[in-house]
Amino acid sequence: MNDFEKRLMDSWDSNSHAWTESIRKEKIESRNKVTNPAIFHEVLAHSPQRVLDIGCGEGWLARKLAQEGIQVVGIDGSKTLIEEASKAGGGTFKTLTYEAFATDPAQLESKFDVVLCNFSLLSEDIQPVLKAAREVLAENGTVIIQTLHPITVIQNEPYENGWKIENFDGMGERYVSSMPWYYRTLGSWINEFNYAGLNIVDCKEPINEVGVPLSILFSLKR
Repeated sequence: MNDFEKRLMDSWDSNSHAWTESIRKEKIESRNKVTNPAIFHEVLAHSPQRVLDIGCGEGWLARKLAQEGIQVVGIDGSKTLIEEASKAGGGTFKTLTYEAFATDPAQLESKFDVVLCNFSLLSEDIQPVLKAAREVLAENGTVIIQTLHPITVIQNEPYENGWKIENFDGMGERYVSSMPWYYRTLGSWINEFNYAGLNIVDCKEPINEVGVPLSILFSLKR
């Protein structure tokens, strides 16, 4: 594991309380107005009975989906975030790193109609988790991935893959460490899906009130 990956993992534990507060007190405007509704409605469009939320964080999406009668299993590598999710309820939550999930997807003991990653594919090597997500899909199931829009993120920077740093500016208070994350071009995302044996069946670009795309939302099938 390189230094960026270690710092990425550590940041979620050190910032867990700040992140929980930011989400539950709705301090991230882009999420509240655009990207949260986008992922929620995309999941509902597939009428799932069972959903796996990879990188579920403090569990907001599981709780919202549970209100629609959907069974949700949420996994995350941060023990503290899983504790927060479990306290709030709305799903079954497990502390499980991506590496552990990828090593043995069958440990979840179920197949899922939807497997989703909502802004949670932040590492350089995402092939193991994508392949594991494919393995736990029910017949005709769908993988749904939302990530920052590759074009909107770039401002006077080269359009190329590489590590970037998130400082959580404007997202709330009490963040104690920055978070490295791996940026991908659109072409790179498409290649990753192809390598993992996943085909894009739909692609949306949620926009804000002035027409700027804030994220890109992929729906994929085996």
